[in-house]
Amino acid sequence: ETEAEIKEVEESLAHIESLYEIPFDLWSTKDKKRFGTDGKEDQQKISKHAEYLKEEKILLMKKESNLREDLRELKNKKKRKEESEYSGKNESLSLVGWARREPRQQVPSLKFDGINLQKPHLQRSGLLEKLCGMYESSPFVLLSSPAGSGKTSLLNLFAAKARMDIECIYISCLKKTLSDLLKPHGIDLENETVTGDRPRVIMLDDAHKTYGEKNNWTTLIKNLSHLMPQTKFIIAATHSLEGCYDTPAEFSSFPRLGRSDFLLSDEEATQ
Repeated sequence: ETEAEIKEVEESLAHIESLYEIPFDLWSTKDKKRFGTDGKEDQQKISKHAEYLKEEKILLMKKESNLREDLRELKNKKKRKEESEYSGKNESLSLVGWARREPRQQVPSLKFDGINLQKPHLQRSGLLEKLCGMYESSPFVLLSSPAGSGKTSLLNLFAAKARMDIECIYISCLKKTLSDLLKPHGIDLENETVTGDRPRVIMLDDAHKTYGEKNNWTTLIKNLSHLMPQTKFIIAATHSLEGCYDTPAEFSSFPRLGRSDFLLSDEEATQ
């Protein structure tokens, strides 16, 4: 609406500018009345037509300035709202079947390694679409690739896309056991119980640090997953040749994105 008003003012200003180039006696009756001559062509009023134009032009320019200020404020307000809702850019992915989050549930900002969504970044649209498809088809998805290949960034992009439809819980596995990490979220691996199941996705980053807890992984995947049908997991793990623990055998059935999936396309590489 504000933009439409600005356009109308601009058109009026352009019209006034054009009148400067036209002799008064060639003005339309409408213009003569509009700018204070009442259609009369007496010499006194004719000599003042430039003054009428100037006054009208000043008023219109002030109006345009005020409207543009209003428009800037509206745009800034919209931007602040988008940023507060964890906005990132801009493509719409269809996330079919995701349950609506309760209003009180908040998506945390991912403050670990990865991209800053408030700054220019690769969208990784194809990779993100693959992840969304896998997420829809399985309660567990594995991201397995070398360090620095973009796993945490992909989790960040996924959360930005999903934030309006599903609760996203980011967990770094660097410092605690899997049992300690999941217990605050109602998943008790020691007692094999689940409370508070709801539509949510738990994103376990650097999960390879917990691969030595084979019993805990077995409990989570085989014994507890059926008790929390609304909870899904995205497991991000670094694939390396170092002397670390092997990937749990239970992961073999998970859909996964591997090293080749994280490679940049030719188009992305030039962006």
